[in-house]
Amino acid sequence: MLAIIQPDTPDQKSLPCTLDELRKIEGHVPDNNLVKLVHGSVKDVILHLPMVSVAHFACNGEQNTQNPLESALLLQDGPLKVSQIMQEHMPNASLAFLSACETAMGDENLPDEAIHLGATLLFAGFHGVVATMW
Repeated sequence: MLAIIQPDTPDQKSLPCTLDELRKIEGHVPDNNLVKLVHGSVKDVILHLPMVSVAHFACNGEQNTQNPLESALLLQDGPLKVSQIMQEHMPNASLAFLSACETAMGDENLPDEAIHLGATLLFAGFHGVVATMW
């Protein structure tokens, strides 16, 4: 399991409760099965994604309704765009848990056509995605 925890991403709202999420994960996942990236970089996440079956993102998110592939999870050094994730070969990708804003919002002007960040991760290769509507 990969846990990406961003309690204080530059130029974003502080998310101190993400550290609580990590503690809860640590209570259920043995250390030898858990990769913890607190204040992780885009490069670090891309490096680990192909090796894990579950990815838990506790961070800010950003939906781009005009170009959904440019939607991103906001990390310490910048955005991790869906287009970047889709370029990775992730043979073990089972579940992406997105505890991040704007990951399942869609577009109110195109409710039948909008692709949100959670849905695009399904296209990227994850078998299941849990996303949020805040």
